[in-house]
Amino acid sequence: METLLRALQTVEAGEPGLRALVEVSPLGIVVMDPQGDPVFYNPRCVELHGLTLEAARHGGWANAVHPDDRERVVSSWHAAARDGRPWSDTYRFVHPSGEIVWVSGRVAPIRVSDRVVAYVGTLEDVTGLKRAQQDLERAVRARDEVLSIVAHDLRDPLNSVSLAIESLLRRSLDAPAREAKLVSMQRAVGAMDRLINDLLDAARIEAGRLELRHSAVDLYRLIEDVLEAHAAQARERRVTLERECSPALAPASGDKDRLGQVFSNLIGNALKFLPAGGRVRVSAELHEDGLLVSVSDNGPGIPAASLPRLFERFWQADPITRAGAGLGLPIARGIVEAHGGRIWVESATDGPQRGTAVRFTLAVNSRAGARPLLPPRS
Repeated sequence: METLLRALQTVEAGEPGLRALVEVSPLGIVVMDPQGDPVFYNPRCVELHGLTLEAARHGGWANAVHPDDRERVVSSWHAAARDGRPWSDTYRFVHPSGEIVWVSGRVAPIRVSDRVVAYVGTLEDVTGLKRAQQDLERAVRARDEVLSIVAHDLRDPLNSVSLAIESLLRRSLDAPAREAKLVSMQRAVGAMDRLINDLLDAARIEAGRLELRHSAVDLYRLIEDVLEAHAAQARERRVTLERECSPALAPASGDKDRLGQVFSNLIGNALKFLPAGGRVRVSAELHEDGLLVSVSDNGPGIPAASLPRLFERFWQADPITRAGAGLGLPIARGIVEAHGGRIWVESATDGPQRGTAVRFTLAVNSRAGARPLLPPRS
């Protein structure tokens, strides 16, 4: 150990070449005594974990290890030190700045006359590699999730088409029955087409390639058209559709078809989850610096814990029953934001104001440069 300490003193006080090499090394270099306590750190070590040598002695270095990794790292290192074995692990430091730093640590014993006199080790920053690995894992999970959703949501309409074709091939159906089968096939094909278009729109939005054709949009007429398109579904579910919008409302600036898609997604979502006897109200009004649009209902409301996740792609409050692919709200947000607006959800699960309202903002066509209205501060 004395020889080792003299060598360290030489590095710290003399031998310019060796000292410079240690100081500029991209690896953290650490020397520990036979008990596994640090006696030397180069500057790179301090950069990685933020502890001075004095703070790291007597087990203090463990305080820099992430709490989730600490027990494993400390116990495995001391077990190796007791046995005089090499040691390696990949783990996290929590820097005093709050940054999480992933390192690959390696330690080997130094022996003199078959006796361990010290340990020398290196710390390599692998944060970038770990983040890339985590990004890849997330991408793989997202891919698998998309494939699972597509397979699940295409299975029912495909089965409907298959059964209808089998019935038609028997040629034993009368004209009304054949027509009913063809209508069933048409609905199934429409469901598959909508899912495929939603997936394409979600991909375009994520890539920033959603194209808009701006014009003056008559919201009164647009809301009327969308409500009419959902009238049959509302009657079937015994839900009332209402509109609160003046025919004289200033036109919005935007893409009529895409804004119609937003209304359709929001109304369709409300109809999916409303019980019989419920009400969906669509409103639009001039408000401060733009147009404020709302699609609200008097349903059971959304739990507060679920609100932050509503705009996540493929997220479902109840993944078992799966009411749709979970793309309606994310696509609505992407379209609204592409128009320069904001969209948010307000919901309550009890009291007289129970229900959910999705609100979004649009610029007025006749007022160039109008700023989108921001959501109220919580």
